[in-house]
Amino acid sequence: MSLATAPPSSYTIDQLAAATGVPSRTIRLYQTKGLLPRPPRQGRICLYGSGHVDRLRLIGELQDRGLQLSAIRDLVSHGDGEGDVTVREWLGLGDRLRQPWSEDTPQVLTSDEVTGRLRSRSPGTLAELLRTGVLVGQGNGAGTMYLVPSPGLLDASLALDDAGVDLATSAAAAAILRRRLGPAVAEVVQLLLDRAGNGFGHEPTPEALAAAFEGLRVTGGEATRLIFASEVERVVGQVVQSGTLTAAISRARSA
Repeated sequence: MSLATAPPSSYTIDQLAAATGVPSRTIRLYQTKGLLPRPPRQGRICLYGSGHVDRLRLIGELQDRGLQLSAIRDLVSHGDGEGDVTVREWLGLGDRLRQPWSEDTPQVLTSDEVTGRLRSRSPGTLAELLRTGVLVGQGNGAGTMYLVPSPGLLDASLALDDAGVDLATSAAAAAILRRRLGPAVAEVVQLLLDRAGNGFGHEPTPEALAAAFEGLRVTGGEATRLIFASEVERVVGQVVQSGTLTAAISRARSA
């Protein structure tokens, strides 16, 4: 690189903002929150260096990967210390953990494809699928496309409908499960983090924790299915023994 094109060795805050695309007010915010080292002064002027440019680019990359500013601060402030997780290690671990936990990826269907799927079903099925969010319409008229957030959930909803569990009921049941499972999953993940390297992962390293999460990815779904099946068996057994099922049938017949 020639001297004519070499980057400056120091920047004012406005020059740093121009070089990085990060507004001056945001640079000041990062300094206040401890993400960006405060620059040395020359008289009344603060002069930033190439390290500040690199740090701002790193902050942007980490934000693009979904990290909150508090997490970025912890990472960049402690990542260079011996025994701490480096930025490079975190990026590798984050990439591995972000891999899908199922093959149930969203799809887009044409209006004709949806019509074909629902041809033998009762009128109103499409409207109910849209109301419950199993399908999401995109566009209007003949060019309408449909987003299927979870093809597996669409298949399950239609199969349950065939078995006598209508779409509104299965959607309500799914909403209950999501509402209950969300906090349960958060609690389980916190338990794993609390036991990192001491019950979860053979040692407290990104590689070991990634391997432990990978094992959870492979077997966790089956374990959850077995627990769910066991709980359904237990609760349905209680319903039958208590007479609650008979009472529900009687209410439905008299309604």
